[in-house]
Amino acid sequence: MVKIIEVQRGDLFEIAAFARETYSAAFGAELGASALQKHLNSQMSDEHFAQMVEVDKFYLARRGDGLVGFAQMGLVDPTYADYLDEFDATGAELRRLYVRRDLQSRGIGSDLIRQVLCDPLALAASVIYLTTWETNLGAQKLYAKHNFIKLGQVAEYNEGGALTGYEHIMARPRAS
Repeated sequence: MVKIIEVQRGDLFEIAAFARETYSAAFGAELGASALQKHLNSQMSDEHFAQMVEVDKFYLARRGDGLVGFAQMGLVDPTYADYLDEFDATGAELRRLYVRRDLQSRGIGSDLIRQVLCDPLALAASVIYLTTWETNLGAQKLYAKHNFIKLGQVAEYNEGGALTGYEHIMARPRAS
């Protein structure tokens, strides 16, 4: 049985390690070793997670003593306005939703999404945004199941300036 709980300060290093491992398994082959390492160092370091825990809300999915997934949410990134015709700067953002690969498609992601949608920040927001990599079809299907729709996309480039793909911007209006 999986329990969804709020993060405790002592969970920080476990979350960061889990994020690096899960992200590497999902996107490492696509990105290549150099780009992957750069991303892990800048966006998934222990220090970066320590800063995020101070401003964002994290929910952990635990089975027994083990971490099997987590969700991170906070105020929406204002740069989304650069890519969307209509943008609500008072929205919230589901920044990360990671589930251990061998446990995906077992309802853990849905449990985490439902918990995020019950959070006071999400309840107060008129819309909840997220981004997902264009090739992550499983995540897109999960988000669509929870009434997120694609509104736009952001081009991603490597260090040499070559287009590497797109992040889809998805959103879910607050349920009435």
